Amino acid sequence: MMTTSIKKALVLLLCAAVLLGTCSLFSYADTAPENTDLVSGLSNASGDKVSGLLSSASAEGQKYASDTVAVFYLCSNWTGLPSLGHIWTYIENVSEKPLKIGTYYLLGGEGVSVGKFALTRSDGAGIYYNVESYTAALYGMEDCLYIKTEMTLKDVEKLSERILYSNFWDPAVFNCASFAISSWNMVSDRYMFPFVVLPFVARFQLRAYGAQTDLKMYAPDRHSVYKQINFGDDATMRPVSDGTVDTPPG
Repeated sequence: MMTTSIKKALVLLLCAAVLLGTCSLFSYADTAPENTDLVSGLSNASGDKVSGLLSSASAEGQKYASDTVAVFYLCSNWTGLPSLGHIWTYIENVSEKPLKIGTYYLLGGEGVSVGKFALTRSDGAGIYYNVESYTAALYGMEDCLYIKTEMTLKDVEKLSERILYSNFWDPAVFNCASFAISSWNMVSDRYMFPFVVLPFVARFQLRAYGAQTDLKMYAPDRHSVYKQINFGDDATMRPVSDGTVDTPPG
């Protein structure tokens, strides 16, 4: 049998063990939340960073609205007096499918300029395709202003129909400015007054809308410059003569 002194020694040892174990437990309990918070904080910071990167990438990838198929540019160029200036439209196909722009089929990733001319071109008055974009690539184009807006497929169809029935010209009402600005009003909610006798006067409107100056148009080849013939369902087009592309507009 154990003596009383041995029993007391064992009890003391047991108490010491319990006390040490309890102190260790409290010590772990004090430090564990700090470590947990640190890990949680790192996890959240990392998660926020990744989320931010994904959001940025998503925003960058989503350059246009989900239903956007084209971008419409309202453009103006003026080379100074005695020129009266020129205003035209430029449509960029940002979809993967061809789009019908009047009588012109516009491939994905390409653009077409559409404008009205009369005395300054050799193939008669009315609608022309790619005169502005071709001559700009050939000769350069200074002092150009533009504003732009996105287009849905419905917008493209409305614009295409308008172009088909706009193959005429007069110097006061149905000139290059009224055609281009009226076309802008069809696809944009930022209204502009369309009936401008002197095209360079419309530049004041463009500047009021925050016009930009870094216009870059797709450069078509010489055989992609056309004059529209006839109207509506009877409309066709033919390549222009050299006299139509011998100078830049404006």
